[in-house]
Amino acid sequence: MKKNLKITSSIITSAMIFTAMPCYYNNYADAVLIDALQFSAGSGFYDTNFELTISSPRGNDIYYTIDGTNPITSDTAMIYDSAVTVEDRTSKPNVYSAYAENDTATSICMGLGYKAPNFAVDKPTVVRAVSKDANGEYSSVVSHTYFITTGSLEQYKDLTVVSLVTDPENLFDSEKGIYVTGQQYIDWKNSPDYDPDKSVWDKDYITNYYSRGREWEREADIAIFENGKNIVEQSVGIRIKGASTRNNSQKSFNIYARGDYGASKIEYPLLENNYSINGKLIKKYDSICLRSTPDEVRLRDGFAQKLIHERESLTTQDMKQCAVFLNGEYWGQYEMTEKFSDYFIQSNYNIPKENVAMVKNGELEEGSESEKDELYGFMYSYARKDLTIESNYNAVCDFIDIDSLIEHYAAGLYLGTYDWPNYNYGMWKNMGSEIAGNPYSDGKWRFITFDLDYTMGASYENLGTSGYAYDSFKHMDEKSGEYSPTDLFISLLKNETFRNKFIAVYCDYANEVLAVEKADEMIEYYKENYTDNLAKSQLRWWGFYGGTVEDNMAYYKRNYASVLGGIRTFFNQRAYYTLEDMKDFTGITGELQSITLGVNGNGKIKINTITPDMADGEWRGKYYSDCPITITAMPNDGEEFLGWTGDIESNEKTLTLTLEEAMNLKANFTPDTLTVLGDVNSDGVLDILDAELLQRWLVVSDEIEDIAKGDVNGDGKVNIFDLSLIKSKLMN
Repeated sequence: MKKNLKITSSIITSAMIFTAMPCYYNNYADAVLIDALQFSAGSGFYDTNFELTISSPRGNDIYYTIDGTNPITSDTAMIYDSAVTVEDRTSKPNVYSAYAENDTATSICMGLGYKAPNFAVDKPTVVRAVSKDANGEYSSVVSHTYFITTGSLEQYKDLTVVSLVTDPENLFDSEKGIYVTGQQYIDWKNSPDYDPDKSVWDKDYITNYYSRGREWEREADIAIFENGKNIVEQSVGIRIKGASTRNNSQKSFNIYARGDYGASKIEYPLLENNYSINGKLIKKYDSICLRSTPDEVRLRDGFAQKLIHERESLTTQDMKQCAVFLNGEYWGQYEMTEKFSDYFIQSNYNIPKENVAMVKNGELEEGSESEKDELYGFMYSYARKDLTIESNYNAVCDFIDIDSLIEHYAAGLYLGTYDWPNYNYGMWKNMGSEIAGNPYSDGKWRFITFDLDYTMGASYENLGTSGYAYDSFKHMDEKSGEYSPTDLFISLLKNETFRNKFIAVYCDYANEVLAVEKADEMIEYYKENYTDNLAKSQLRWWGFYGGTVEDNMAYYKRNYASVLGGIRTFFNQRAYYTLEDMKDFTGITGELQSITLGVNGNGKIKINTITPDMADGEWRGKYYSDCPITITAMPNDGEEFLGWTGDIESNEKTLTLTLEEAMNLKANFTPDTLTVLGDVNSDGVLDILDAELLQRWLVVSDEIEDIAKGDVNGDGKVNIFDLSLIKSKLMN
């Protein structure tokens, strides 16, 4: 039986002494657990070169490699007879980074003109070791990665860093290598079936890296570092990830924790802001994605998903940037990303994974074929029914979470998503019994939004207009008539209730979710945290255009700054164009009217689906005059709502109204100093005596300017409205 052994070693360098993270050992099919090798230092960041010692408690011979190969089978394996020098190996010749595009079985891409970097990429030291006993049997292989921060490796100490180590044959061998075209490409090319006109971006192009399934999963060791600390170290399975992007030179990886390799989970909160619906930080992952970001287009997915990640009705992925090293060579910047799976739904939504049904791009991911057939049969059927009939509309609402559908299309349309809507979408549901207190367990299908690369002005081709002016509704309409949710969405827009809900949400996106201010904050975050890392990654993959390394870095930074400037322009201009396109497509006739909201006291206001930040005292938005909006006053815990003032005076917490003209409203809540505010007679208590005194004063004058404690609604005056609020409080 395979086991996952671990030891705790003492790490000693000339600069420090500390306790190592546990060392996890991978298990090869031809290995027998006969020994537990001990390293004098575990994977990590060190501030000076040092001599690494390896020992076998049983006195067995030790073999090791420093090139990522398996010391059991490698021709480069060395017998350990003295300490191994751990150093910054950046100056050593590139090995795996030397693979390029050459139309052979070991070409890593097709049709890009990709060349290998003509400079030495950053390289830590990777040591893989194994012991061999007198009977010729081997122990498990141990892999460790060491970063010496005396030179260029210093820059990674403050980043999330992932080291993947695997037998190079798993990546680059013509038969089994998952990163290359492979012998199957050569055989196809030399066969009568070869089609020279077939696009190299087609998902069924015949190469190793387009091959899918467990057969194309390979064992690897992963070490993850956070701010210089080794937080994860275990054996995993790796596959190439993606659709057409598998043809990129910098490919993405899916990482799988499985009992076959050791631990069945990665037990660490990899994404520090990733919380489930019950507010608990997610600390276990059965799989993650390492999503390549070879250019600024691919970076847009993370940018956009971060903007919409807090939307309760949307299923998106949490992610963060990381630097990846492959067999000890810098492989560029990636986004460490949640992977959609049954366990993802369990972790995020508290649905047992065995009850999860999921489809992506029309293909079954989890659950049964019957669930998938029922879903697409329903959408096809109801897209062709009259959804203005209440019973038909209610049937759709019972089958699909309507809010989720609206959010998915609102996000895709507003962002100007190009390779969409019949692609880059998913849906999931709970097949089991409804769970008390869990609104996501109701058995309705919900939408998944992902792969937002080609958004915010980016497309495969010339749009014929600026990205912010692109008519996404026309684009969507041109994609209708296919076997997809789009037909259903367009049919639903004929239903007035649904149409009004969608329009309200779309205006919420323009006013708050994807407002200029929110985009500007994200742009500044990306400018500060991504610029240098992305430029370095692009230099690694495309720095062969000429000039010095410094010249190329400067070029990529300028280009990235220009891209961020374009994204800023997109959001600055987007609302003007897309709201007009939405109006034309839906057939509404009203005009945009302004609403100004304010808060007095301890509470918030929710308008439709958003709860604006009113730190500055007020919030302004625009909505169409012929579509209702809903406004709800939400007092903080322990506080009370005292009523609305402004253009509408009401004590109802929730108001549904239409903006026939500009409107100004303020929600009044109990303030921090309730026992003082409203205490007109200054006796330290708010009671009927204060109301009576204020009423007598108001008989003499409609407004009183100098009784600050009586200004309950904070409008700078004391009048009948304050008296009404005091009486309302006393009655409660």
